[in-house]
Amino acid sequence: MRSYETEQFIEDLKSIETRYLEMMRKCEIFKAALEAPDTWAVPEVESAEGQFQYIPYVLDGLADILLDLSVVLPDDPDFRHSRQPIRPLTLVEIGCGIGRNLSLFRTQKLIPIVKAVGFDIVPEYIETAQRIYGLGEDAFVDDAMKFDYSGFDLLFFYRPFSDDDMQTAFEELLMDSAKPGAIIIGLNTERMQSSRKVVEVGTNGSCYKKL
Repeated sequence: MRSYETEQFIEDLKSIETRYLEMMRKCEIFKAALEAPDTWAVPEVESAEGQFQYIPYVLDGLADILLDLSVVLPDDPDFRHSRQPIRPLTLVEIGCGIGRNLSLFRTQKLIPIVKAVGFDIVPEYIETAQRIYGLGEDAFVDDAMKFDYSGFDLLFFYRPFSDDDMQTAFEELLMDSAKPGAIIIGLNTERMQSSRKVVEVGTNGSCYKKL
């Protein structure tokens, strides 16, 4: 015969399971809402030679990166703050497409990003980002090979170039022009993992600190 404590423990576990499943269903609803513009709002444009069209990065992966940084940065002297775990940060997204990731960076609360801007070489993408997410002048048209990256703490990209040589040249430019201590968040990279200009930080395999 089970004791009262055992019965109560089982009931508590069932209650936790129920709440967990409800939370997961709500998360799926929220995720679907966030991803919806990726299915209906992306303009049909021709990509330039050697470049990708807009490819949305999975939200789960983006959340993992933010969670990882929220753990790693408080232990880094370059990012500590006297009154909070992490000092205020600036971010630029390279190839921001229609602005979904950029909007998430601006509204999330895991790390203190006080300024987040993004650019894309395709004007139609930027017009969509400004219209759907209200990004205004924080989303703009620019060229990844000409932009000045030196003023940002975090630099985020999801492989903008389909051509390997162009991607390599872009990564070299990024590593050369980012300020020392900046974190480059690079997804599907060509050169980052083997470069001596950066060191990998965190556990997700996508974050590199400029030396």
